[in-house]
Amino acid sequence: MIKRLTLIYRKDGMTVEQFRTHWREVHGPLAARTAGLRRYIQHHVVDTRSPSNVLRPDGIAELWFDSTEDEAAFFASELGKLQREDGRNFVGFSTTFIVDDHEFDLCARIPSP
Repeated sequence: MIKRLTLIYRKDGMTVEQFRTHWREVHGPLAARTAGLRRYIQHHVVDTRSPSNVLRPDGIAELWFDSTEDEAAFFASELGKLQREDGRNFVGFSTTFIVDDHEFDLCARIPSP
């Protein structure tokens, strides 16, 4: 399993609501119907605990693929290309991380006091 986590920052001049609406109503459905994608989750950031001088993302996207081949096919497809083009309509910039598929739920392993 390949998991991509992307921190997304909205395009300059775009309001938070415009960003959220475009991401949810236009970009999301486009990505969700692209072959090779197992799961697509949008996290819309509503608050931050970071200091005010830290750049705050407007959203975090999770894209799950069964394999690196599925990931490559997703981005090489016509819908994948359209998705990247659409990103220019609402994304100022983004940073992507590939994370380990293994989750470590430490609360589940530590007994309650």
